[in-house]
Amino acid sequence: MRQKTLFSLVVLMLFLLVSGTSYAATTIVYDGGTNWSQGTNTGDVGIPKSSACGYDGKMRWVNGNGYSTEYVWGRWDYNVPFNTDISLQYQVYIPNCNSSASVNYWVIYGTQSTTVSVDQNQYVDAWVNLGNYFIPANKSYVQAFIKLYNDNLSNVYKVGFDEAAFNQD
Repeated sequence: MRQKTLFSLVVLMLFLLVSGTSYAATTIVYDGGTNWSQGTNTGDVGIPKSSACGYDGKMRWVNGNGYSTEYVWGRWDYNVPFNTDISLQYQVYIPNCNSSASVNYWVIYGTQSTTVSVDQNQYVDAWVNLGNYFIPANKSYVQAFIKLYNDNLSNVYKVGFDEAAFNQD
């Protein structure tokens, strides 16, 4: 009986150890919520519209409508901890509607940046990985965000803005 109890205790401890270390912290930034912003360089044509689809049952989108000078953007911010090295996986959610354009995501990590191009038409209800990035500690000005932009909406494709996720390794 003692061996069974000891064995059960060891199995339980191993389970807790493995499960406690296998989950990374994930922060999801919702469109329209805290740490989200949007903008455009022209009038009402570029203001994103709301739709009843998406990760949480809503998302935003804009249609090009033939305006070649239109510039729209959406931005998801992550609160970087001060004086802590951090490794983040950046992801965006592409819903099953109103997301058919090739867009650029400007990825800011610490004091560096890169641009990742994504054809939204290739994904349906999927998280798309924009990469894993390391942000070193001890920087006087450190930020982490994703900015979706499309500076040529001269086609009829729809640019979708939904959620972004920052997964801490």
